Amino acid sequence: MRTHWFISRHPAAIRWALRSSVRWRLITHWSALNVQPGDVVAGTLPVHLAARVCALGANYFHLVLELQAEDRGLELDDVAFSERKPRLQAFEVTHAQRDDA
Repeated sequence: MRTHWFISRHPAAIRWALRSSVRWRLITHWSALNVQPGDVVAGTLPVHLAARVCALGANYFHLVLELQAEDRGLELDDVAFSERKPRLQAFEVTHAQRDDA
């Protein structure tokens, strides 16, 4: 059975996810130990963790917002969050090894 994980520490994002038709398992910090192949992981993970999600065979959906520069560092309320057009966008992230880095 596939688990749907929603990862965020932002209250407005969590409330937004709860209003969706998906039955999310809500967490504020991701652990690779929980994710199984075929799971759905959504949220705002850093790219190296999104790559780990994909390497485990799970599907990663990033929470995308249309943020302005002045939004950085702010905790958005529900209205401001909705105004930023939140949506989940699928990404397949891989880790590429570079010899010159």
